[in-house]
Amino acid sequence: MPTVRLTETHIRGRYQGSDGGIYTRVEGAEGQCSRCREWAQSLYHRSDERVCGRHVRLITRTRIRFTTTFACRVYRGDVAELPPGTVVRRRDELDVAGRPVRHGAFDKFVLPGGRGFVLVPRSRWAWV
Repeated sequence: MPTVRLTETHIRGRYQGSDGGIYTRVEGAEGQCSRCREWAQSLYHRSDERVCGRHVRLITRTRIRFTTTFACRVYRGDVAELPPGTVVRRRDELDVAGRPVRHGAFDKFVLPGGRGFVLVPRSRWAWV
C-alpha cells in the first residue's frame, strides 16, 4: 500500500491524509500496525485502521530550501533597518516557523524561537 502524506489541520493532533482521510496521532502504549503487523509506540488512526510511521509521511512545513544564490538578511525588528547579510547558496536549507506571508516581491518567513524573520524572493525557495 502506498505511503500517505499527512498535512496538519487547525486541530492539534489531527492530520489530513493525501488519500482524503482524517488521521489522529496516538502516542503511548504499543500497538500493532494494521498494514505491516509491526509493533510501534506511536500510531496514526483512521476509522478502523491503525498505521505506523512507515506508512505515513508527515508534511510539517518547517524547512525550506533555496533555489538560487542571494544575500539573506535576518530582520529582528522593522524592515527599515538593514542588518548584515549572509550569502546563501542554491540547495542551502533554513528552519522556518510556518507558512510565508507575502511582502511585496518577497515571501516573509518567521524564524523559530523569536529570532526574527527573513525575506526570500518569491519563487526562489521550495519546501523540504
